[in-house]
Amino acid sequence: MTTVTPQGIPQTAESSQDTVEALRQDVIHLLKQAVPIVERYNDLHKTTGTEFSGTLAIRQALANVEEIALRMAVVAPMKAGKSTIINAIVGQPLLPARNTAMTAIATEIVLDTKCPEPVLFVPQETLTLFEEAAEEIRQECHKNRAEVQAKLQKYPHLSQTLINIISNYTLFPAKTRGVENVGKALQPMNDLVRLASEIVPTYNPVKRMRELPQIRVAPFTLEGEAINTALGNLVIIDTPGPNEAGENLEIKNIFAEQLERSSLILVVLDFTQLKTEAAKSVQDTVQAIAKIRGGTENIYALVNKIDQRRSSDMTPEQVREFVQQEFNISSSHVFEISAQRAYCAARFLNQRDLGEDWQTRPEARDLAREILGDDWEEDLKDISKDNFTKKARKQWYERSGFYQFFTKVINELIKIAAPKVMIDSLRITEGYIKQLLEDINLRKKGYQADLHILQEEVEKLNQDIDAVEKSVSLLNIIEEYQKKIKDFIAREVSNLKKNARADVNRLFSQEEYEQADLPKKAFLIFKELEQGFKSLIRINDKSRQYPSEITFSSRNEAKEFQQKIFDLVSQKAECKFHKAQKEIQQFVDKKITELKEEIKKKSQPILEKAQERLQRTFNVQLSLPNLEVLQINFDNCKFEPETLDEIVEKKRKVKKRFWWHWLWLVPKEVEETYAETIKKYVVHLSQVVNEINKQIDTQANQIEENVSNYLEKGFKSEAEQYLKYLSSYLKDYRTTLTESQEYQRKSTLEKEEVMKQIEKIEMDIQNVRCNISDYLTRVKQVLQNYGSSCDSTANSSC
Repeated sequence: MTTVTPQGIPQTAESSQDTVEALRQDVIHLLKQAVPIVERYNDLHKTTGTEFSGTLAIRQALANVEEIALRMAVVAPMKAGKSTIINAIVGQPLLPARNTAMTAIATEIVLDTKCPEPVLFVPQETLTLFEEAAEEIRQECHKNRAEVQAKLQKYPHLSQTLINIISNYTLFPAKTRGVENVGKALQPMNDLVRLASEIVPTYNPVKRMRELPQIRVAPFTLEGEAINTALGNLVIIDTPGPNEAGENLEIKNIFAEQLERSSLILVVLDFTQLKTEAAKSVQDTVQAIAKIRGGTENIYALVNKIDQRRSSDMTPEQVREFVQQEFNISSSHVFEISAQRAYCAARFLNQRDLGEDWQTRPEARDLAREILGDDWEEDLKDISKDNFTKKARKQWYERSGFYQFFTKVINELIKIAAPKVMIDSLRITEGYIKQLLEDINLRKKGYQADLHILQEEVEKLNQDIDAVEKSVSLLNIIEEYQKKIKDFIAREVSNLKKNARADVNRLFSQEEYEQADLPKKAFLIFKELEQGFKSLIRINDKSRQYPSEITFSSRNEAKEFQQKIFDLVSQKAECKFHKAQKEIQQFVDKKITELKEEIKKKSQPILEKAQERLQRTFNVQLSLPNLEVLQINFDNCKFEPETLDEIVEKKRKVKKRFWWHWLWLVPKEVEETYAETIKKYVVHLSQVVNEINKQIDTQANQIEENVSNYLEKGFKSEAEQYLKYLSSYLKDYRTTLTESQEYQRKSTLEKEEVMKQIEKIEMDIQNVRCNISDYLTRVKQVLQNYGSSCDSTANSSC
């Protein structure tokens, strides 16, 4: 096969915009050749209603090159500062935020310098999905109002959106302009998805969504600066946090899908949480991303909240080293930032005319609160606008660390967007063309087969499909394993409550006392109690009565002692919880492995028979979701020590005059008794213990509820979905054989015409495939030469 050298591409690529644009136009021309070839192939099978599975992907690849959109997914646990970072990039309060989880659907943010104001576009197909979800919610509320109310008690922030849905209120239009209106539209959009996941979990609009909501907005730049987007736009994907999956199990699938579709990943890490348990979920996320993408080469890390760094914390060099070791992200891809300060500075500087009353504007006050210290209100009144603007510029360019990230990553990535997108689009098209050629080969074999043989194969496939769809044994296996896991969890949670519960006597055991030394520290303040407390820790004296309450003369001392006792016991309880959760996770993992093997054993003969007959590989895998491990945290003691007024009789010496003592002439010193009210503060140990035990029960119940949700929403539905996948695969090949039967019934002339068209499609798509290989070589050369002017940190991702 002769490879045609594409017109317009010089043999030696140069790093010029003209060369890149010429190459882009040729790639567009090539992909425009591929799309109609696939359409012609689909036209041959209109009678059966089938369409080649890669049709949409090839169309999307063409659209990506036409628009030049380099996709970068932003990944962060809840409250790590993801929305603030995106708001800082655009210099406006674009994305809504709140204390609870906000993002439930992925949203595209296209950095477009031609946009004077943010514009939100919701595709019509996506709007229809939202409307259908709203109708499902509306009907469920009418049928089961009490049940819906019970489900939403823990989500009061969703109530207004629910009221709007029930009232047939229009949630959002197809197009929304202006930063404030965009934020107002995004919130109910995300709330709708969360409501659907709770009220009608069987109807998930996100699972059916093929086009994402898109915001087009200009990136923030100061006067005199410019971002060159002539060669393409950077598209930031705001994804749901991976640790928000508990509210909607589909979030994991959405998350993974966006990672696969994105060329670059930006992981946000919380500086204050780098060495805590909270960092574990981030680490797992990065490992999951690396697994999906085959490494961390195209992953960047932003370490946020460095404005909270103290002298004893890690230095910038230590942070980069830590991230490289723990997360396997190159140190040159790690940037320290204060997103909140960067955002406040950008938002202030983005205002062209603040007016004479600029000190009262929220843009100025928010920035002042961040950078002027505790007396920011007074200092803001005294500072001039010019000096305050200088401080804002210093925050943006230097202290927040954001400008370094912005210029070294964002700006440079936009410069290389065009060649990167061309490579991705050509590779995607090449993969689907290979699949199309395999499909053509299978159909040609079917066309040449005997009609009688085809009929026999269709009948055998029908039997196989029925065997899968009516497989009671497979459903029974799933339910059996589900019951085993439920029974195990119930026992573990019961034992956990029993073992983790605290009692007053245990607080003063020798082991607890010597290990923590906390009660002793509290008591040594009071001399009168010192000897009495020492006697309490003699563990050999089994008859000793431990105190049920302890009195202090200071409220602070009482609260401190109460909190120390609470911390001591809750720390031990946390250890038991972590151990129990580890054992639960190990048991569930073991059972899932066993289930996969058993289902494989039961279903493999069906697949092998079909594979032997059709000579095709069935790539059907059972992929069950992982069990989410809950974060265990005990709240502080929420009640105050009891306050008591104690009346004490005291004596004092006073001078008084008496007639019998020198006829009142000389005062006499005498002793008198008086009453004084003294406040005492009582810590009831039983109250502390009851509070801890109450929290132990609550958290243990949450573990059981978490597993129950996992089994119902994830485990069972995914296992049953596997059976549907088996049936679907077999039905696809049955369709191919059915089409071959239709072909065999045609006249000789019709057969010749169809075969001629098939062979012409095969030859044309082979030509496109060969040219794609040539284009890939040339685009890589352009990327290498064009990227030589870019910063090394940006180049390393190419």
